[in-house]
This record gives sequence, C-alpha cells and structure tokens, in this order.
Amino acid sequence: LHDFRPVKTDLIPAFHAVLGKAEVTAVLLGLGARNLGALNQCLFEAPHLAVVTGVAGGLRVGHQSGDILVASSVTDKDLSQSRASEEALVQAAVSSGARQVERFLCLSRMLKTPEEKSRFGSVADALEMESLTVMNELLVRNIPSVAVRVVADTARMSLPCDFHAALNERGEIRTSRLLAQMAWAPQGWRSSVSFALESYRASVKLAHFLDKYVQTLTDEKSFEGCHAQD
Repeated sequence: LHDFRPVKTDLIPAFHAVLGKAEVTAVLLGLGARNLGALNQCLFEAPHLAVVTGVAGGLRVGHQSGDILVASSVTDKDLSQSRASEEALVQAAVSSGARQVERFLCLSRMLKTPEEKSRFGSVADALEMESLTVMNELLVRNIPSVAVRVVADTARMSLPCDFHAALNERGEIRTSRLLAQMAWAPQGWRSSVSFALESYRASVKLAHFLDKYVQTLTDEKSFEGCHAQD
C-alpha cells in the first residue's frame, strides 16, 4: 500500500517507509523466524515498538479466514514458555478493528488437518511459528511488542501442500517446489489454488489493518509509555 524501499542488509530482507508521522521498517524473518540471527542488522536504531505479524492457522471454529486477531500472549505447546503482548498495543489494535484473543500457539511446524488442529483448540485461538521467538529477542532489547495475525486457514481446513518441504534455508517458500508437489498429486490443484486465493485475500486484509493500526498508534499517546513486558 506504500512505497517501501529496500534497506541494505547482508542476510535479511528489510524495507523502510515513512507513513504519516511514523517511520516503519518491515523485516521479513521467514517462516519459523529462520532469519532471526540477522535481526540486529535492522535494529541499529532501537524502534519505539514492534508488531510481530503475518498469517496464522485458526484453531477454533469461530475464527474465519481474513479475521484479524491480536493476542494477549503467545506460548509454546506445553505452556512452559510464554510472552505477553504490550497491553497498550493490544488495545490500540482492538481500536483499529482487531479481535482480542487470549493467546497464539507457536509451534515449529504447521498443522495440516482439522484433526491435528482440534487437539490444540483448547490451548490457543490460532497457530503460528514465529512470535514467541521474536518477542523473546525483542524483550532482550527492551522493545515493547505485540502479536497480530490474520487467519489464513480455518480450523476446519486442511493444508493442500507440505509447505515445510518447499522452504529454503531462509524460511521462504519456493514456488517451484510447491508446483513439483502439485505435479505429483494433480488432484490437489483445485484445493491448492483455492487456498492460495484465501491466503492472498487474508494478506490484503492484514495490510489494510496494519495501515490503520500504524495511524492509530501515531494518533494516540497511550503507547508512548510502553515498556517491554517479561
């Protein structure tokens, strides 16, 4: 939605733009935050706050594709590690149109089937792979953060492809590898195309939400006193 320009880094894709009164740097950490080690290249000037965002899989039936969720906390599957979102940033997200939920679950893999997802529906509202790791790293730098996700696949949807097998070393999905999978299972073309369209629509909704969210954060004063929460 804006003219983001590349930021020169050695290992990590990053882009910068001025949105109204805010300077925004978008850092692409890859699926599973595989580029986390290079994050400090983009934090040479500590930001006032960080929004850890992307797509997620729904774990509860009430969440539809395209729903914007903001989590009070993120946790691992055993609930042994968790990280709280900054409350002022959560409330600003709600003011911008997000739905507040108790937690996101962070796993090292995607859940492909509704049966797998149902096992974790009592633990969290949505599944993703990065927020806990990234927010732990931001806490070390005393940068307040919040986890915001858009639902791509719902609790009742199966993933049409093995996305992990299509990843490169930077956590980026290689289209050629996905196409190779689909070539071996041509009966899955329809579901793959449908999933791609749903994911695209969800990402567009997330982009529009983030645009409004940045404006809310710069218009309100509540976030100025934010501090990283342990």
